[in-house]
Amino acid sequence: MTNPRIDSAINPATGVPYFSSLNTATAQQTSNYNSLQVALNHQFSHDFSGQASYTYSKCLTTGSASSGLEQGIFEQADPYNRFYDYGRCSFDVRHNFVANGVYNLPFKGNRFVQGWQITSILRVNTGLPVDVQEASDISGLAAIQGDRPNYSGTCPGGRDQILGKWYDWFNINCYAPQAGGTLGNVPRGSVTGPGVFNFDASIIKNTKLWERLDTQFRAEFFNATNHTNFALPVAGGVIVAAGPPGVYTQAAQGLPGLAGSIRGTSTIARQIQFALKLTF
Repeated sequence: MTNPRIDSAINPATGVPYFSSLNTATAQQTSNYNSLQVALNHQFSHDFSGQASYTYSKCLTTGSASSGLEQGIFEQADPYNRFYDYGRCSFDVRHNFVANGVYNLPFKGNRFVQGWQITSILRVNTGLPVDVQEASDISGLAAIQGDRPNYSGTCPGGRDQILGKWYDWFNINCYAPQAGGTLGNVPRGSVTGPGVFNFDASIIKNTKLWERLDTQFRAEFFNATNHTNFALPVAGGVIVAAGPPGVYTQAAQGLPGLAGSIRGTSTIARQIQFALKLTF
């Protein structure tokens, strides 16, 4: 008796069984990280202490994450040419500056006048990389992540053009579909997303009520400047096949007008909170 499941998996034209796809995960990756790091520390004196650090760096890799169930950013498109996917790490930030400080206000007098502090944290950094992708499987690889297109050669700002607007962060006209069954020439992580400017501050009042009882009042301001930090733009589905063969439209997930746009923020709006703590 034949097994119907096996018979149904045979190509009747060739007599060869159909086979499903097979994902292979290996530990063979190439990565490098180079940076210039500068730090400045001011020990507590004259009622002030502070730290500041700056990092200028670049990270390149053939894979920021493994393939398969642990997929993080992409899978290798060409196993015979690993360096086709050699590009910016998913966490690559070119410039990163962080500073913090604590200042004891020099008020002297009774317990209600002295004990005031001001603290702050400032973070400024450039954006993360964005991987421009197509919505159609033009290469025929059926990859987990979408294909990367070709450069159109008509972009006024060069190969990639940052427009810097929330509704149009990068110019989608810089890209064109590659020939069917081939890989595009746009590298991974070619576009840089929006940066971050965030300033947090707090006002603290420490008061000793009795020998064994202290109080602390805190007023905390998160994103005190209420600066809008945009999230990464929609990068998938820059090119969608539509209509007759060779005719393409620019869209995102099949919805025109979304590709290259930003749909959210990466940090919260200004938030203020108050707290009172008793220590005994």
